[in-house]
Amino acid sequence: MELNEQLAKAMGTLLQGAVWLVVCDQKPLPDEYIVVTTVDERPEVYSGDQDEQLAGTYRAAWYSRAGTEGKAAKMRRAARDAGFLIESTPPAGYDSATGHYITYIEVSNTDTCEDYQIT
Repeated sequence: MELNEQLAKAMGTLLQGAVWLVVCDQKPLPDEYIVVTTVDERPEVYSGDQDEQLAGTYRAAWYSRAGTEGKAAKMRRAARDAGFLIESTPPAGYDSATGHYITYIEVSNTDTCEDYQIT
């Protein structure tokens, strides 16, 4: 499973069935949903013609018409439980195009060489 998919799975514990990678393409948009994107992903260790360790930064954005109260803390907890490190929690915002408030977290992975089976 890709690391962004692991983060999406963790966010799915908060909003089951309402988590998308890159963009929410449901029409009309749900009242609440989470979008997971990759900010940066790069191989850290390369050996034997394959990437042995990836490092990356990922963003989860919770869109809600009801506001952002307490949502960042829930996302941070779910991401930590899935093994991610919290990098930042940028200020919440409002998307006037969709009518949703948005709260974000940015996380990095704890991926190590031991996570890969070398064959």
